Amino acid sequence: MRRMYYLNSIHAGIGMVDQPVNVNLEYEGTFSSNIAKRLQHVGGTEYNYILNYSVNAFGPSFNFALGERLNLGAAGLYNFVSIKDYYSDNKERTTLASAKIISIKPFFDINLGSGESRVTTSLRFFANLPFKTMDIKNVYTKLDPEGRTGLKDEDLNPKFTSVGVSLIIHNRM
Repeated sequence: MRRMYYLNSIHAGIGMVDQPVNVNLEYEGTFSSNIAKRLQHVGGTEYNYILNYSVNAFGPSFNFALGERLNLGAAGLYNFVSIKDYYSDNKERTTLASAKIISIKPFFDINLGSGESRVTTSLRFFANLPFKTMDIKNVYTKLDPEGRTGLKDEDLNPKFTSVGVSLIIHNRM
């Protein structure tokens, strides 16, 4: 079984509500850092190695109501994916991999509040499905220069598919 990774993100949007079909423009920023702490240079000084993963995505979304509490929708997103690294004693970041990927994000919402309230909340269950893979050979080469793990080419060209749950706060104006 593959390991599951947890990422943080922020999701913001602007659009119409209470229409037969709601149209929105949304932004999603996803990020994660892995840190190797207290490594030592040859001279004995300590440093940390930090690997940052980030995705900035934006695009239109459409959804419609399935009764009082449920919404069904999809977003078409343009994703800017980036994997960078740096050392704590030298803050200069190096880009190891980057890509621009189009994805589709189907979702359904469960509305938790009253539709009459000015501020309501909902839970959004989603899957972000990219249309192409991303080449991460440079990341592999940096982390394992001798190739001891023996990864195959398909392991070095993953589709960064994600599933998740968002807590959405709606502020109706």
